[in-house]
Amino acid sequence: GNATSELSAIIDWQICAPGNPGSDLSRCLGLNTSTKYRHENEDRLLKLYYDTVNKELDGKIPFTLDRVEMII
Repeated sequence: GNATSELSAIIDWQICAPGNPGSDLSRCLGLNTSTKYRHENEDRLLKLYYDTVNKELDGKIPFTLDRVEMII
């Protein structure tokens, strides 16, 4: 098909364990973005992540934005 920017799914099997989803997000940001970009966009990206997961779970998200931000 044609390439798009639409995300279908993320499967993360690295260090598979129950825990705060913010740790995966912080690892992704830490390893794939510059310090400058992270500092400028961290709050926006965390909010986007939280809102997206919340929408996908029909408002039944099992964690708070504060909990995600604690890990970062």
